[in-house]
Amino acid sequence: MSKSVPSHPFVLKWIDFTTKPFKSVIIAQKSRGFRLKTIAILGPTASGKTALSIELALKYNAVILSLDSLSIYREIDIASAKPTLKERSGVAHFGLDVLLPCEHFDVTMFFTLYHEAKAFSDRHNQPLII
Repeated sequence: MSKSVPSHPFVLKWIDFTTKPFKSVIIAQKSRGFRLKTIAILGPTASGKTALSIELALKYNAVILSLDSLSIYREIDIASAKPTLKERSGVAHFGLDVLLPCEHFDVTMFFTLYHEAKAFSDRHNQPLII
C-alpha cells in the first residue's frame, strides 16, 4: 500500500507495510526526470528489505550494497539471512562475504565498500541500492 508523504524532489515512492508496525521502506532519488541513481531501503529486521532490493535491482538493472551487520562476514550464512547465490539472481552485490568472523569491521571499511560499489555502479551506469 502506498502512503502519501510530504512532497520532496527526490522521493520516488514511500511504501508502508501494514502487516507489522514501523515496517516501512523509502525509495529515494528519482523525480522530475532525473536518472535513478540511488535507492535507499530502510526498515526493521525481517521486513523484506533484501527481497525488495533484489526485485528493484532486477527491474532497474542496479547494484546492491548490503549494510547487514552479519552478512559482511563469510561463513555466517544462517544467522545473517544472507541471500544465497541463487537468490541474488546474478545481481552484483557489495558488502557480502567480505570478512572472516575473526576480523574487525568498522565505519572506515563501510566507506571503502560504499566507494567500491559507487564506482562500480558509475562505471556501468547502473543505480545503486543501499
